[in-house]
Amino acid sequence: IYRYAEDHLFWVEHWFHTIWFQKIRELSNLLVNNGMLNGVDDIFMFNRYEIPELLTELVTGWALGVDIPTRAGYYKATAEKRKKILDAAGKWNAIPALGVPPEEVAEPFTVMLWGITTDRVKEWLKGIEGGPAAEDVSEIKGFASSAGVVEGPARVLKLLKDIVDLQPGEVLVCPSTNPSWAPVFTKIKAAVTDIGGLTSHAAIVCREYGVPSVTGTGLATQVINTGDTVRVDGDTGVVNIVKKAG
Repeated sequence: IYRYAEDHLFWVEHWFHTIWFQKIRELSNLLVNNGMLNGVDDIFMFNRYEIPELLTELVTGWALGVDIPTRAGYYKATAEKRKKILDAAGKWNAIPALGVPPEEVAEPFTVMLWGITTDRVKEWLKGIEGGPAAEDVSEIKGFASSAGVVEGPARVLKLLKDIVDLQPGEVLVCPSTNPSWAPVFTKIKAAVTDIGGLTSHAAIVCREYGVPSVTGTGLATQVINTGDTVRVDGDTGVVNIVKKAG
């Protein structure tokens, strides 16, 4: 089914979601223009059960008259509060997994696409309570997803919007990639990801470009910092932090 993966991402992730976000923002414009929200993107701070409440509040206020008080202040304050929570969550380094680790991981799809294996789970445990501190980790392991050995400066990117910071010749370190990351693969020396197996997007594209890659490390973005000199061995799946930045 992997040959259909790119088409699926285009039609479902890109085409459909482009239309969906456009329509949602049109709806939000209606709410903003009538004083229910402060900004167009504030609508994304509410769940699917709350949107009908917003619309009901809007049309009820319109039907009763312009001078009738509404709960606009409540919805505006709620949006601002949730934006602060979301911003704080974006700065949090989540633990690799929740719950008790399984004794063995053998499900093929989980292994091939997400890169989660029994050995990887053990490796990921380095990043949680009881494991060595991030500054003490100098070697991590993952899938040998694309052959080759290189050494270079790391660029840790946790969000797609930050790819503008990537410089030619750097080693990309990120949680995972998808087709939206495609432009970076012509610039990087290697790629290291937290998530992904041999059939993950990063692994496939790195093999297409002949770029070394180690995927499914579980904690690369936690122990590697931008500016660190790293050695990526795409033949063995080992990443070494040769020199810390600064």
